[in-house]
Amino acid sequence: MTWVALKMLMGDRSKYFAIVFGVSFACFLIAEQSATFCGVMLRTTSQIRDTHGADVWVMNAGVRYVDDTKAISDDDLYRVRSVPGVDWAVSLYRGQGQAQLADGTYQGVILMGLDDASLTGAPTRVLVGRIGDLQIPDAVLVDEAGYRQMWPGEPFRTSAGPW
Repeated sequence: MTWVALKMLMGDRSKYFAIVFGVSFACFLIAEQSATFCGVMLRTTSQIRDTHGADVWVMNAGVRYVDDTKAISDDDLYRVRSVPGVDWAVSLYRGQGQAQLADGTYQGVILMGLDDASLTGAPTRVLVGRIGDLQIPDAVLVDEAGYRQMWPGEPFRTSAGPW
């Protein structure tokens, strides 16, 4: 019986190659779409995964997705701090803004506010300067991709004052 099935399958060369191509293309689409899904999920959660020092995240009950910026109240923050087993809890600000560059153009930016005492949410390593420099008034930190986009071809440097 198996021999008859193979003879029917391979008897017509064009149908055989069409079946092999169809199955191969379907496998490719499944792999490509699952990779796209994983990429979107990793980008969506990247800010939470990249913020070191927090084991548990507490968000406003009205938040529908990770980019929704609804802050929790101070009362809720104190309520979280009062939970047994919680060593510390601080607010983490996330917002959007526009930066005006020296040539007058504007660039959209994501603003991340840090706790000034513990610097929770700051990167563990910087290319230029020190993490402690963030405690200087009006200090900002720009990631590598943002720096290259806003100042293409410029070497990495720190600045004291407006760009």
